Amino acid sequence: MEFFKGRSASGPNTDALADALAIAQHHDAVSGTERQHVAADYALRLSIGYKEAEKVVASSLAFLADSRSSSEQKNSFTSFQQVIIIYNSLGWKREETIRIPVSSERVVVKDSEGKEIESQLIPLSNSTLRIRSQYIKAYLGKKPREIAKYWVAFSVSVPPLGFSTYIVATTKETEGCSPTISTMNTYEASENNTIEVGQGSLKLLYSADEGKLTRYVNTRNSVTAFAEQSYGYYSGNYGTDKDPQ
Repeated sequence: MEFFKGRSASGPNTDALADALAIAQHHDAVSGTERQHVAADYALRLSIGYKEAEKVVASSLAFLADSRSSSEQKNSFTSFQQVIIIYNSLGWKREETIRIPVSSERVVVKDSEGKEIESQLIPLSNSTLRIRSQYIKAYLGKKPREIAKYWVAFSVSVPPLGFSTYIVATTKETEGCSPTISTMNTYEASENNTIEVGQGSLKLLYSADEGKLTRYVNTRNSVTAFAEQSYGYYSGNYGTDKDPQ
């Protein structure tokens, strides 16, 4: 990333992150056999390097996009028309599906040549909205002024060690919606309070109250099987009196 804009001797660079990553290659750091205060030091070094490298990435992408880098993020969602830059740091081409938060259901996604591409709107759940609000407040120090309602998901193709540009814009009410404009993805619970997922003869039934898988149905073979889903976790080690960790 420093190559695009040029390395600055006095400004932010990636040296601190490179040093922290080099130290984190120690066999104790890789295997996790170091003591707690050593692990905390590894995390602190990585955090310092990450914050400085984050400024390098922001300034480099702003330079590539020929736009000014803002030190304050006013909105946490995509506005009327937003240029989205996806950077690929790997040495091979990547094709991924990304999601961008938007506040309107009338949005269209275009590539760098202005061609509309297929996209899909996914409503944000209440739990996702709460988590987003907490993280935005922790990162920016204040709650978002407006709340995003949907994810707009679309496929991207990014060249190796390069970037791709996409545009997310809002359409007018009077404009006709083409088949490539985002469509709403919704679900409704049935009379027995279950949610059916699947196409064709294979169906999975989930409880609308708990969100757990309850039944598996194969209409082709007339097979119905009940399923029970549960969750578990490993308790952490609290240490001993001599070694409290």
